[in-house]
Amino acid sequence: MIADGDYNIIYLNRSSEHLFHDAREDFGTLIPQFNPDKILGKNIDFFHQNSAHQRNILEHLEKTYTKEMQIGNRVMVITANPIIDLDGERIGTVVEWTDRTAEVAIEREIDSMVEAASQGDFSTQLPLENKTGFFHNLTQGLNSLASNTDAALADMQRILGAMHAATLLNA
Repeated sequence: MIADGDYNIIYLNRSSEHLFHDAREDFGTLIPQFNPDKILGKNIDFFHQNSAHQRNILEHLEKTYTKEMQIGNRVMVITANPIIDLDGERIGTVVEWTDRTAEVAIEREIDSMVEAASQGDFSTQLPLENKTGFFHNLTQGLNSLASNTDAALADMQRILGAMHAATLLNA
């Protein structure tokens, strides 16, 4: 998404258009009557409850600014960069929106699994539903690792238990 020097949105790429359509309901929780088909030409102030704060950040933006925020049920990240002309004047802003909802969800699942493992519980399995590609492969791998570790620990307990029982019989 590109905004001009007056913060009017002058360009949206297809990825941004798709993101805003997919997240329509979530943006609607913050922006009444949010319409992804009517973003182009709007001032970016409509995205912010405190537009003065945002304008202050963008006015003084000299390098990349990144912020993660909750929008409805989604975790979104905005990355903003100033567009500077040859005279060093800011003439606009490029903003990238990234939906990190799936990443954050699996991060939380993994945190829970690691916490259980640190307590000695390797029986925790992560759900495979709604995961594709990298997240699906990662989940399968972690589930396999946890299952194999759980089985190895059970075998070790069985062996140690048998050895203990044998030493009691021989004593």
